[in-house]
Amino acid sequence: MLVSLPAAALATALGTTLGLIAGYYGNTRLRFPCAYWLAAVLLAGSLFLFRLPQAGIARVWYPLLLGGTALLLGKQLQRFSLFRRPLAFPVDQLVLAAVTLLAAIPRLLLVLAIAAAFEPTIPGLVLLLALTSWTQSARLTRAEVRRLLELPYLEAAHSIGLPAWRIIRHHLLPNAWRPIATTFPLSIAVFIALETTLSFLGIGLPPETPSWGKLLALSRLSPSSWWLLLFPGICLLATTLSLRKLLTLGKIKSTF
Repeated sequence: MLVSLPAAALATALGTTLGLIAGYYGNTRLRFPCAYWLAAVLLAGSLFLFRLPQAGIARVWYPLLLGGTALLLGKQLQRFSLFRRPLAFPVDQLVLAAVTLLAAIPRLLLVLAIAAAFEPTIPGLVLLLALTSWTQSARLTRAEVRRLLELPYLEAAHSIGLPAWRIIRHHLLPNAWRPIATTFPLSIAVFIALETTLSFLGIGLPPETPSWGKLLALSRLSPSSWWLLLFPGICLLATTLSLRKLLTLGKIKSTF
């Protein structure tokens, strides 16, 4: 639970945020002036072309300096009518592309490949699991937001000119959160199984960190010590079944 619960919470928060943005803005609602698009392209190019940290500028000030320069350039370019024309940012298409890409790669293989390349730390493992497991909550949130946008009260909110942040915060998020909260216990169970698999293989967690997977792995060294296999297995099974029971209770409660 030291890894599974924070990873599940972080993945759910990330997926919910991306799902809200993708579902609400779609491919046409989020617009920026051409000046900021050009400034962003120049900023991305300068990150690769210029090596200011090697010239004596502190590494922490390097992105701030480039970001400030790009923002100032974008404001100056807006003086010209050509660069004031807004362009749509296809956030929905990008989120769906990221979801499709992550879904095409088996999660266990992806996590194993990345975790084996870095030093094992608990925060690193939490971040890795969250960044590779946010797709389910993003899909659920996006689908719920698209459904809610068709309801009359949200059409009325748009017609009276409510700002986007107010619609998202007060109308979309409280209603779109319900299916995510219902499936959250199952997400924890999936993360527990994934973390146990990684620790059983000796990947992801520091050597001094206790884990059910490490206890199960120790049973291979001493086959006669049956308790090393029995009790961690019982704890893992009981936790998973309890979380599935919470999922069932959450679905029953959401119907009333």
